[in-house]
Formats: sequence, C-alpha cells, structure tokens
Amino acid sequence: MKKQFLIAVVVIVSLFFIAAGYLYYLSEKKIHRQIVENELKAIAKLKADQIAKWFQERYGDASVISNSPFMRRAFKEWIKNPEDQVLKDDIIERLSLAKNNWGYEDIFLSNLKGNLLLSIVPENKKFDPITSEKISEAIRKGKILFSDFYYCSMHSRIHIDMFAPVFDGKKVPFVVLIFRIAPGDYLYPLIQSWPIPSKTAETILVRREGENVLFLNELRHRKNTAMKLRIPLTEKNIPSVKAVLGYEGIFEGKDYRDVEVIAYIRGVPGTPWYMVAKVDKKEIYSELYYRTGTIIGFTIMMVLLIATGTSWLYRSRQKDLYRDLFLKEKYLREAQEEFRTTLYSIGDAVITTDTRGIVRHMNKVAEELTGWKETEGSGKLLEEVFHIINEDTRSKVENPVQRVLREGLVVGLANHTLLISRDGREIPIADSGAPIHDEEGNTGVVLVFRDQTQERKTQKALKESEETYRNLFQNAQVGLFRTRISDGKILESNEQLAKMFGYDSREEFIREYVTSPNYVDPGTREKMLKEIKEKGLVENFEARFYRKDGSIFWAKYSAKIYHDKGWIEGVAEDITERKRTEEELQKYKQQLERLVEERTVQLKTANEELEAFVYSVSHDLRAPLRAIDGFTEILQKEYIQKLDEEG
Repeated sequence: MKKQFLIAVVVIVSLFFIAAGYLYYLSEKKIHRQIVENELKAIAKLKADQIAKWFQERYGDASVISNSPFMRRAFKEWIKNPEDQVLKDDIIERLSLAKNNWGYEDIFLSNLKGNLLLSIVPENKKFDPITSEKISEAIRKGKILFSDFYYCSMHSRIHIDMFAPVFDGKKVPFVVLIFRIAPGDYLYPLIQSWPIPSKTAETILVRREGENVLFLNELRHRKNTAMKLRIPLTEKNIPSVKAVLGYEGIFEGKDYRDVEVIAYIRGVPGTPWYMVAKVDKKEIYSELYYRTGTIIGFTIMMVLLIATGTSWLYRSRQKDLYRDLFLKEKYLREAQEEFRTTLYSIGDAVITTDTRGIVRHMNKVAEELTGWKETEGSGKLLEEVFHIINEDTRSKVENPVQRVLREGLVVGLANHTLLISRDGREIPIADSGAPIHDEEGNTGVVLVFRDQTQERKTQKALKESEETYRNLFQNAQVGLFRTRISDGKILESNEQLAKMFGYDSREEFIREYVTSPNYVDPGTREKMLKEIKEKGLVENFEARFYRKDGSIFWAKYSAKIYHDKGWIEGVAEDITERKRTEEELQKYKQQLERLVEERTVQLKTANEELEAFVYSVSHDLRAPLRAIDGFTEILQKEYIQKLDEEG
C-alpha cells in the first residue's frame, strides 16, 4: 500500500510537472511571440515614418529653391544669355551649396523640352528616358514630383529624382530643377540597419510592379538584389507579396529564401512602397527551445528524485520555484536591455513618457539637447524636461503628449519651435510624437526630435547672400549698367542709373533706352568702342547724353568689354555739376590772363619812357664832364710841378 501510494504520488507529481512544464512553455511562447511582434511593429513603423519624414524634408528643399525669387530671376536671365559665364557660375555655386549641405547626388536644370541645361556634376551630359518622361509630367501637372526607385543604365546605379518646375511671374513654368538622390547614401543604410543584435532580422522595402513584387533595396541574405529580385504575386505565403496586395500587420510565412519567418507589414505614407520587418522563426524560438529542453530535463530529474524519496520533494519543488523566478527575472532583464539598446541606437533624440506625461526614458541625444540626464529627468513631468516655445511669438507650445493621446495619431510640431534646454540654450527642433500601444490600448508616448540649428544656418546664409547681392546692386550710389556692344541697348541697370537718365524705374529704363542714338556729340561712342576694343576697358571716359526729357547732361564712366558675351559692363556717374564748375573756372582764367596782358603792355610803355628820360639826362651831363676831364689832364701835364700839396 505504501509502495502504491508512493508510486501514485510520483505519478501525480510527475504528471503535474509535465503539465506545468507544457503550460509554461505555452505561456513563454506567447509572451516571447508578443514581444517579437511588438519589436517588429515598432521598427517597421519607425523606419516607415522616418522615410516619409525624409521625403517631406526633400520636398521642402525643392520648394525653397524653386520658389526663390533670386533663383527664378537668375535662371531667366541665364536662359536669355546662356553665354553669361559669371551668372552661370553664380547659379552653380548656389546649387552646389544646396547639394553639399542637403546630401544630393546631383542637381540639374532642364528646359521645357527635357534638354539638360546645367549639371553640378560636369560628367553628367544628358538625361536617360525615364528622367525625360518625368520632366514632361512635372511640367504638365505644374507641381513637385518624385520618381520612384529606378535603375539608370547610363550610370549603372539606382536613383531617385525629384522634379520641381520653376514658374515665371505669370505662373508659367520655364525650367525644371531636378534633384538627384542616391539611395545608397541614406535610404539603404536606414532600411538595412537593425537596432538590436540579430543574426537573421532585416527590413525590406518593396513595391508592386505588374504581377510581381519588386525588391527595392539590397537584402541581407542575398546579394545584388536591389531593383532586380522579383517574386510573382501568386506566392501569397511570402510577406512581401502580402504587403503589395494590401495586407498590413503581423504575418507568418516564408521569405525569399523559403525560410519560415514572422514579419510585420506596413505601408510607407505618401509612397507606393511597403516596409516589411522580419526575423526567422528559428531565431525567435531558439531561446524558447533551450528553455523547453531545460524544463523537460528538469521534469525528468524531478521524477527521478521523487522516485528516490519523498524527502527531496519539498526541496525539489522549492528549487523549481526559484528557477521559475530566475528565468522570469532574466527574461524581464533581457527585454529591458533590448528596449534600451533600441532606444540608444536611434540617431535622433528620443523621450518616452507614460499616459500622464511623466518621463520614463531618454537617450543620449535627448540628454544633450535638453541638458537633463536620464537619471535626473526620469519621473519628472515632460514640460519640465522638454520645454518648448514658439520661436516667433515666444508663447508656450502645447504639450505634445496631450495632443498625441487626444488624437491617437502620430503628430509633428509646428514650424519655428524652440527647445529651451536646462542651461538656457535655445535650439530649433523638428519632432514627432506617437502613441505607444499594447493589447489594452495606449501605455504612453514616444517623442522623436532632432536639432535643426545647422539646417537653419544654411537657409539663413542662403537668404542673406541673396539679400546682400541685391542690396549692393540696387543701393549703389553710382550707376551700374550692362549694354549690348552692337547698338548700346541697356540690358541691365540699377535704380541710380535709371534716375540719372531721367526714368522713374529701372524696368522702364531697361525696356526703352538705347545709348547709341543718345550720345550728344557725334562720333563719341565710336571713339569709346575703338578704345575699349583695343585695351579691353576704358577708364574715366566722359561724354554728353540726352535724358528722357531731352535735356543734356555730362557722364563719366569706366567699363570693361566681354566679347564672348556680346556686352559691356561698367559704372557711371553724373558729372554735369563738375563740368559746369570747370567751365566757370575756365572763364575766370581767361579773364585773368587778359588783365595780365593789358597790365604788361602798360608796364612796357612806362619802361620805354623811363629809358628815354635816363638817356636824355645822361647826354646832358656827359658834355660838362668831358670839359672838366680835359681841363684836368692839361693841369696835370703842364702845371703839376708848380702846384703844392694844397694846389
């Protein structure tokens, strides 16, 4: 009886442990599966949103440049004068600034016929047919368009192009800007990266092409596949196929390697693309299989121990309990570490909160921007750590957490938002917030934001450069001009020159005035042209011109000739007042010279009269003196011996 009882106890306890081990396995499997699904969902959603945000920023780049008044005017002037190398170099310099700062492969300028007018990269000489067709579509629709990923046979690589029509003052397009993007510089690394260590996990970007699904990026487990690998839509057990057929969410099937995987499928907002985040089932359940083996071995051991004696039963059960607690604690610790690794691997600043707006986690980038360490900010209200205001009004911006929880959607901050850091720095930022979901609903909010300081500096530098050039030209106190060599037609001028010639505006002056027939003195322009063609320039050349009202004025100008472009450029000033002053001085000079001549004649006459008087006096005195002199000689010769000392 005792033996049967012990056998019954062993059997019951063994069955209990077997059942408990199986139930534990099912529970662990479910929990582990849910964690993996949440990770896949978060990664797919984050990358899809980042790609959508990136395209919005590229759209903003194209809009800024194509709508710039200066760039429109520069394009129009260069189209009219394609030989203007200075203007062309200026355009290339400004587009190069955008290319280098915003990470474009190249920027082109095309006419309405799809012909390449200008390229920042000199090696690019013409467009491929796909680009030319997209140019026509952008002109027809009159708005900024993106091409899809496409393989360019001319360059043997993959491109994405953005087409921005440039409109004239009548809202009619006259050229098209093409911004060429190299997916390998940003999109492919973004897609291929995985935030936590994994041997099989990867993200894939696909789109539908006819009756196939086309893989847009390079794959982790198969090389040379971007824009080449296609799978028929009939293979509906493949996650990529399910994606282009409209499915969204968790899907379990086989991938392009015919390996069983678990995937999360999500469309990329605003594009025909679909993001597939997947990982091999074998990798997902490898740890679970290990735990299952451990449980089975432990159960067998327990059965053997129970069979050897009930004295070990209590101790064995305690050991089993401790092991369960250890495994659960290990699982929680690993899950938390995986979350932290994901959080700290993101290049943007990230803050997570609960539904009350209490800060839970911050990554290193968020610490640098806010000035709060994670250990200091955790447990505080978001408004205290993440203090944001409107840059223009300086008013407080609504708490993003409240808006996310209220709308239940991904939201972005308005433009011109400043983050006030803990040390008082004001940092322009762009961010978005998204709710964190579990099976029961919202559990918190994740905020992702980035520093826009450098981007703002680049935009400000471009704007200031345009303003400086415009102010220097228009506010110069001398006349600036460009005329055609052949007939002297005014091609460009500033307001000062237009006023000098009697016009109310430079536009009217440019439209109406030609210098050739308005030289007052015949042959003056021919003399100037001869000199400037021989020397290449003229300096301080003076001429008289007719104003609009027929009045005459003097102008002095210095200019340089550009034979290859067919024009002359220079600077002019009105010297009418100076000429009038010179004429007055000349009159005074002539009058003074006349007075000097008259005085000279008078002095000459007086001198002649004085000389005659002196001659007459000397003649009258000379005769008595000769008589005295003769008498003295006689005395010396005849009476010298008879005269004493007194005689």
